Amino acid sequence: MSLQGSFDFLDNEVFEEEKRDVKETYETEALVTEGEIAEELGENYRAAAALSSNSLLMSATEVNTARESSFSAAFTGGNIWQRLRRYLCKVLNAASAAEDIIDAILNFLIGVIPGGMVLKGIVRKILKYFINRGYEALCPVV
Repeated sequence: MSLQGSFDFLDNEVFEEEKRDVKETYETEALVTEGEIAEELGENYRAAAALSSNSLLMSATEVNTARESSFSAAFTGGNIWQRLRRYLCKVLNAASAAEDIIDAILNFLIGVIPGGMVLKGIVRKILKYFINRGYEALCPVV
């Protein structure tokens, strides 16, 4: 997986434009399952971790070989997805607008994905999933 299409956090104007683009285009995304979201989150994590190990002047070959031998995108992504869902349920409500949901997704993922290298495509898919399923379905009251 390439990190082409990740958010640009260094330029605030570009970042805000990218968020607007996600809001305007998320409906064109195919509706995906939680398993597919988890898999893509895991792959996003793997690609960002590999790239960030290079930028930290670590031996990319050693780090990536060790990581790949024990890495499961489904397991890692599933963990990230469950934590993200709990976070979204805490900070959002049934009346939250798409902009609020995008901000909440990004606030969580930039702290979890190495280097904050979050792909726009996964944010679109999560946004569409969250809006289509609805807050009440994803955040049941216990």
